Amino acid sequence: MKKILNKISKIISSSSFEILENLKKYKGEVIVIKYGGSAMLDPNLSETFFKDIEIIVNAGIKPIIVHGGGPQINQSLDALKIKHEFYQGMRKTDLKTLKVVQMVLTGLINKDITINLSKRNILALGTAGTDGKLIEAKKYILYENRKKVDLGYVGKPNELNSKLLKDLLSLSIVPVIAPIGANNKGTR
Repeated sequence: MKKILNKISKIISSSSFEILENLKKYKGEVIVIKYGGSAMLDPNLSETFFKDIEIIVNAGIKPIIVHGGGPQINQSLDALKIKHEFYQGMRKTDLKTLKVVQMVLTGLINKDITINLSKRNILALGTAGTDGKLIEAKKYILYENRKKVDLGYVGKPNELNSKLLKDLLSLSIVPVIAPIGANNKGTR
């Protein structure tokens, strides 16, 4: 930890002591961190991300990681020759696309993150919003010029199972969440 604090102190021109004291202010606090798909593709950014999580956990801060994976989803869809499109920056998601999205986010990416955290002796659990009713969502309705635009299986979160997250955090487990939810009937 000292070695890492010394590196940080060179970057932000604060002493290791000051950095550690500031981190102590947040001991026991829960923070949510978004780990984007583009950052995952850059080995340097990825390595920095995992080092930062290690510092946070060692400082007694409780992170919840929510990850993306847009570029990886696009690569998989292209490799499978599945046509995909976006509307105002949002992916139009039919059932075939949803299956690939779910495979990439909950399988490949989610498990890669938990493995990298485990390498740093951080206890992490990869999950999706569909597990344990973690994220309940409603279909996202988009209107343009009073006309409804159907984006398919795109939702907007409206309920979070915070008890599940608090239970995991109380066991010193870092939740790693793939952002796929389901409605109250369990439909993705």
